[in-house]
Amino acid sequence: MHVPTVSIALTVTSGGSNTGARARTRRAIIESATAVLSRTPDASLGTIARAAGVGRTTVHRHFPDRDALVRAIADAAMDATRDAYAAAHLDDGPPIDALARLVHELVALGDRFAFLLREPALVGDPAVDATEREMAAPIVVLIERGRASGALRDDLPATWVLEVLMAAVYAAWGAIARGVLARADAPAAVTRLSLIHI
Repeated sequence: MHVPTVSIALTVTSGGSNTGARARTRRAIIESATAVLSRTPDASLGTIARAAGVGRTTVHRHFPDRDALVRAIADAAMDATRDAYAAAHLDDGPPIDALARLVHELVALGDRFAFLLREPALVGDPAVDATEREMAAPIVVLIERGRASGALRDDLPATWVLEVLMAAVYAAWGAIARGVLARADAPAAVTRLSLIHI
């Protein structure tokens, strides 16, 4: 499993107030598409356009096809993940506490971005793979810090430990969506489960 993210340039080339309006429209489409696709992953661009309060032609003006829109959402997911890392203060305090903070922040992203895990447009994309490596690095550093302090076991590869942790996060996203796990209980459950194995 992986968190599919990819960096998409969001620059606007025209100037003046038009630029601000165009950027706002683009953001509104991305936000509406995220909300719609998180509930209905196979929703059409027409449905997304209606949710954004724009015409389908406006959506196509910003995103020529569904794959381009999904990639822009993935870019937003990458930004949100960076924000989650910052909020978790990965370098502060005992590694286990930092890990618990990170899990809390990542579990909260599931409502918005879990559907990206099943998006064919993101599977096998070299840019996605590169972004995954970039996003994995700070967590691997945290895991290594935990191993050095004796808080985490050191007989398993750090990258595999990361995979176990993220698999538990993804499982929590699904459990919350199905009503199996209460949202408030999910971070602690993921942390406890992960620590049994790592």
